[in-house]
Amino acid sequence: MMNTNILFIDPPGAYSKIVNTGLGYIASSLRKKADCNFKILDLNSLEKEREAVLRNAFAATELAGIGISLNVGSMHAIPGLLQKVKQYYPYSRIFIGGSHVNLHYRKLLSDFGELVDFAVIGETERTICNIIENLDNKERLSMVSGIVFKEEIDKQHCCDRIDDLDTIDFPAYEHFESVKRNQGRMEYYPIMTSRGCPYSCTFCAGPKISGKKWRFRSPQSVVDEIESALKKYKTQNLEIFDDNFLLDKERVMKIMEMVLK
Repeated sequence: MMNTNILFIDPPGAYSKIVNTGLGYIASSLRKKADCNFKILDLNSLEKEREAVLRNAFAATELAGIGISLNVGSMHAIPGLLQKVKQYYPYSRIFIGGSHVNLHYRKLLSDFGELVDFAVIGETERTICNIIENLDNKERLSMVSGIVFKEEIDKQHCCDRIDDLDTIDFPAYEHFESVKRNQGRMEYYPIMTSRGCPYSCTFCAGPKISGKKWRFRSPQSVVDEIESALKKYKTQNLEIFDDNFLLDKERVMKIMEMVLK
């Protein structure tokens, strides 16, 4: 069986030194899949040669699919990026995901439907392998949780959300091109210790993206990842990317106590 080549892209955006946590989790799921060869181009962290890196990632006829992660900070780059991706890889299936897609997948598919094959909503750690396996089978792909095609934007769609976050492997940032170029080191390490938020603050889209059920990792799992980040990536800066890190203050104090030990 031939390997399936997949390219994931984090577009240029607002956080130039922070890698994409969602793509890190996808990498941790796909690295176990022996028949999948994937690359992650975090153009957001590559300040130079972005177009050359994108153009030379794979041979045009050998790339099965391209997944692009969208957030509000990168939307300015999306129209031009999609045009280039379609130009360089005209035979590949193009799909979009990420926080902005969870919020506005109907508008995005309506606006960019000629350049995008489908959108992915929800959390993809458990579904990404099924997505890759069925890229060329639309009927089977449509049965995967969180898949939305342009002609189905008016329907209600269910998506996957993971309750037990301790069951997810740590993000595999060693697959990111920027980390490879930095000899495996990361100046900043983003960590997500929980997902979701029960509140409805008018200024925050977190509950609409991750759900209103607050799901959390155990203090031991969080501290294990911090230790892994220090040893594996030689990082000195941790940034917490939770929707509501402080919701359970006893849990926060336990994490801090374990870190100090």
